[in-house]
Amino acid sequence: MDLDAEKDNFKRFNVAISIIGSYIGLILEQRYIGTRKYKHFYQTSWYITLTRIIICTLVGSPTLCGMFLFPKKGYNWLITLFMRMIIPMTLGNCYLFALSKYVGKTFGIINMSIVDHTESEEDLNIQVNDLLHQK
Repeated sequence: MDLDAEKDNFKRFNVAISIIGSYIGLILEQRYIGTRKYKHFYQTSWYITLTRIIICTLVGSPTLCGMFLFPKKGYNWLITLFMRMIIPMTLGNCYLFALSKYVGKTFGIINMSIVDHTESEEDLNIQVNDLLHQK
């Protein structure tokens, strides 16, 4: 932990905004986008993985442009805070958790094997029961 209170608050603020964007992205992906059935989307060859990283970064990078393009001075501090920090960080994490798998699916660079949700929930219940009975 830093001794400087301002720096510590700045870090906590950034973590909170990142968590909010991640949570919104997970909700969108789970409820509306329909890519949650591709649980093993990342299991591809190294070439496809590298291609996916490059394409998803290029497609998602405009969500972070506000951090660099919005001027530091000349606007109210609250508007500057929103345009340089809150909106880009929320959109970036939302993109990461909601749309990166969809972008990969659109370009055909993910593992398209579908995992049945009922089987995975049953496996999870079995694992939880095993853990509870070990004690």
